[in-house]
Amino acid sequence: MKKLIQIFTIFLCAATIFMMTQTKIASAEIKPDDFTVRGVKLDAPFDIDVATKAFGAPMFDKEKSVFGWRVKYYIFDHYINVGVVGADENVVDIVIRDEKYEGRDGMKQGATGYYMKKVYGKPERVQLDGATYNVYYNPENKKERLMLKTDTMNNTLLSWRLTSLPITEEEADDRYDEWESNELGAMGISIDASAMSESGNASYEDGRFTKFEDDGIDGGNVIDGGDPDMIARDNAAKKARE
Repeated sequence: MKKLIQIFTIFLCAATIFMMTQTKIASAEIKPDDFTVRGVKLDAPFDIDVATKAFGAPMFDKEKSVFGWRVKYYIFDHYINVGVVGADENVVDIVIRDEKYEGRDGMKQGATGYYMKKVYGKPERVQLDGATYNVYYNPENKKERLMLKTDTMNNTLLSWRLTSLPITEEEADDRYDEWESNELGAMGISIDASAMSESGNASYEDGRFTKFEDDGIDGGNVIDGGDPDMIARDNAAKKARE
């Protein structure tokens, strides 16, 4: 009888712990504050003083086109990049690959899928250019996404991305009016023909690329002040259309 009581007590304790854990997961949720990194806020004007205090002085900057959105990236040490658009340098992209960076509740590189769910709630799983992301949406602005790149095999956290840029060609098409109204397509972007989709609506006429790079910086469609070869290819494409 004593042994049965001990077994029942152990079972009851285990059940209680399990229920408490599940309750915490069920109550976990993404919060608007999760879209601000050390004072640098997504979809707010970029403040170089705030960013320098948060990440140190930027090492350099470079420009890139993401579906025609001309994004200027400030490159900081420790693999932290902040992308801005427009004359007021509105923040649209924050990429963090710093292994020492910690988010809310100690979230850091290497965190498990279980812990991500415990802190932020259940994610949307997205495959993008061969990478897997746990995606969360800002409850106050659905265009803002927290994209946690994860290891495909074990679903552990590899890097962070907070973005309000379009991430697919379809989304870029849906937001064409926003792109055009911000005059992001009328700023002399040189077009790399290899980056254009052979199908779909994006074309030389509207000047948009069809690529959302994994880290927002490296590879394809870097503008860097206007590469002569890219300009020559653009001019050749225009002549071919005439």
